[in-house]
Amino acid sequence: MNVKLGDPTIGIPIPNLNNNDVSECLNQYYTNFAPNTQSQHDFMYNYMLPTFQTILSQIKDNLVSSIQNTTIQNDITIMQPLNTIPITFSGNVPWNWNYYYKYLCLTGLENSNPFKSEIADITAGNYNIINPIEFSLYNQYTVNADNDIDKNCVN
Repeated sequence: MNVKLGDPTIGIPIPNLNNNDVSECLNQYYTNFAPNTQSQHDFMYNYMLPTFQTILSQIKDNLVSSIQNTTIQNDITIMQPLNTIPITFSGNVPWNWNYYYKYLCLTGLENSNPFKSEIADITAGNYNIINPIEFSLYNQYTVNADNDIDKNCVN
């Protein structure tokens, strides 16, 4: 984001920023953690996730071979969570790359205010789960699935 702030013409355009160029948007929504503005991670959660997901979808085939892709899709299943507390599952569902991009993009944003208010506040190991389905899928795609991808995808 700092590079885009310095020169908005570098890299890909970011389409969902209210028709502002990147420098205008960054100045409006994120000003070096200044009072009354959101943190960098809040900004990324609120505005950058779709762009991150698009980039990952565009480069996946350069990082994951077709054989590895088939292996992942055949070997990794995700437990489909139901909206119950405690959470129950309806069974396994196939791997979904779009879900993986979404939840991979959320890693590192767990302490952002939007993550805490929309998915779960996991500060200091105290879990306050706001959305059990999202939290379950986040855990499965980032913790469990990442282990299998790391083993299978080495290009």
